Amino acid sequence: MSEFPASEAEDCSLSDWAVVRTKPNRERLAITNLELRDLDIYCPRILLNRWHTRAPRGPVPLFSGYVFVHMTPDLRAHTLRYCSGVQYAVVFDGVLARVESEFIEALRAMEGDRGFILHEEIDRGFEPGCLVNVSGGSLDGVQGVFDGYVNGRDRARIFVEFLRRRTVMEVETVRLTPTG
Repeated sequence: MSEFPASEAEDCSLSDWAVVRTKPNRERLAITNLELRDLDIYCPRILLNRWHTRAPRGPVPLFSGYVFVHMTPDLRAHTLRYCSGVQYAVVFDGVLARVESEFIEALRAMEGDRGFILHEEIDRGFEPGCLVNVSGGSLDGVQGVFDGYVNGRDRARIFVEFLRRRTVMEVETVRLTPTG
């Protein structure tokens, strides 16, 4: 992995955050070890409705497998990589991937004093009963009625008229667009 170039440090705001990929289900371990290196770490968490008896209780990482590290002028990719729980620092063209501080502040504002985001507070843009179109995939062009989100996943339940019957389908949320 390459290091964070000095010329790039002048261009980016030091209030930005680097993106770090953790080992599967090792966000807590990565956070603990990165904090031992005197780095400012942020891992947004969300409280999901339990959709299965084995589903985790309590808040889980919003971006599973990723944490954010506050950028400093001397931050290097190898500093992040050789840390227990960390898989690698996300790098594009030799430069650490970064997230603007406004995005991190918006997530922290949603958490409030609780320390986690409630699943119901995330506005995804669809209300039950609205007409939606499916774009892409084998259902491209199908129109249906939005029923709700499937808990714990980025999937939605829609009603579709098929062979003169109302059929329930689950579709990836990113494939839905409102009809209007």
